[in-house]
Amino acid sequence: TVSGGQSLWYNPAGLTEGRSEIAMSLSIAKFYDVDFSDIGFYIPEFSSCLNLGKGNAVGVGYTQGSYTGTVIKDMGFDSNVLMRQIAVGYSHSLGNWLSLGVNVRPYWAKKSGADWYFEPEGSKTKSSLMFDSGFIYSLTETAKLGFSVFNLTRPDVVHMFAPRLPTVWNIGLSNKIWDRLTYEMVYAISDYKIKESLDSSQATLGLDWSLFDWLSIYGGAGQIVESSDRSWLGSIGTEVKIPLGDSELAIGYDFNYLQESVWTHTVNLFYRWGEGNAAPQGFKTSQPRYRQQKPRKTKQEYDW
Repeated sequence: TVSGGQSLWYNPAGLTEGRSEIAMSLSIAKFYDVDFSDIGFYIPEFSSCLNLGKGNAVGVGYTQGSYTGTVIKDMGFDSNVLMRQIAVGYSHSLGNWLSLGVNVRPYWAKKSGADWYFEPEGSKTKSSLMFDSGFIYSLTETAKLGFSVFNLTRPDVVHMFAPRLPTVWNIGLSNKIWDRLTYEMVYAISDYKIKESLDSSQATLGLDWSLFDWLSIYGGAGQIVESSDRSWLGSIGTEVKIPLGDSELAIGYDFNYLQESVWTHTVNLFYRWGEGNAAPQGFKTSQPRYRQQKPRKTKQEYDW
């Protein structure tokens, strides 16, 4: 149920749920595991949302994921992956009770080097056009139910730790417990349609507490289930708002623990203006941009 420009990456229906916004962020992820060396993700992101009035909003975003890695134990893995995508979204609100949204996302991925998913050794580039949709339904004045489906076409493009991108199904519930405290529950399923061993589900619970009008803290925890493996994730962050007349500037920082030995640091910068059904940004309980599968330690074979 996230709102504003960042909803392009979670649920496009959220474009009409907040104020007009320009958002920029940088995420840096690192593997901390004795089996790996020099493995990390570097993900800059830009997103924007413009409320057009009469329940209409549009959004445009860009993100680029850069992955580089070398594995030193019995794996013969040495590759670089560069992924780029543009998101163009539209949302329409039906009164104060229902918002609908759709995305179109051109996606490019380029890989060089060799690993167990991308053979033979060498450079490979693929592109695809992806489609997303979602809705946010207001159950009460304080409670909202959100649903989204990403990558409906399940494109066969180069991915970080899988030979193609999954379809991701998300459902979430947020509720303002009292004036300054909101909780959010999210359940997500990643469906690769290749082999069941790659599929995963994720359940998370997050809280957003506005300590003051200018300061909020948020965090949460959850569990990821992949085949027979279970691992925990967690996050904590803060956002400081600086009023600028009818607009505001906000600066945020997130620290995330993802799957055993992956830690990410994210710095966010927001500029918001205009009117809107402003909702707390809150804990991003679903992170399809960089929450990736763990690398398998044996060569995988797939029947296409």
